[in-house]
Amino acid sequence: MQKDISPLIYYKILDIPKEKQHEEAYKLLLHGLHKEYDMKELPVIAKGEHGKPYFPDEEIYFNVSHTDGAVACMISEYPCGIDIQSIAKSIRAAKKVCSVKEQEQLACAKEPERLFTRYWALKEAFVKCTGTGITDELLKVDFSECIENDFMHDNMHFAVEEEEQFILATCNCVKTSKKV
Repeated sequence: MQKDISPLIYYKILDIPKEKQHEEAYKLLLHGLHKEYDMKELPVIAKGEHGKPYFPDEEIYFNVSHTDGAVACMISEYPCGIDIQSIAKSIRAAKKVCSVKEQEQLACAKEPERLFTRYWALKEAFVKCTGTGITDELLKVDFSECIENDFMHDNMHFAVEEEEQFILATCNCVKTSKKV
């Protein structure tokens, strides 16, 4: 069922209760699969060692994310990760997840909460792509030099979209993403 496509990114801003976000993210995934592959229902979903969902019977990679007020998904022919985050209210967690260089940039940023959210979304998209899960490895992944919204880093393609209340980050093994 392989189809030659660039990674597809879908996201929706929604006013729904937290307990409905997961369900809405998978509805969005089904929408994308229906549009691109004419699938009428979600294929069987399995989980990797660290909880990364995948389709064991399809040559399609995907990832989903949700936060208060938004859901997102990514569909690709290569491993991928996506994260959507509401802008952080604090940067207290920075010492646990940000490199020394990132922490230095946060200390002098005009909008440290927005920058921290960007770093966090990029790191989460990265670990979701690799399937390693959130570990102390996050301190070793440094995005302090990555100021563009579309860039290569550690042989992976990253893209960032910033909205007023959200930051969306993607990580993929290919160079281009097509936003829908």
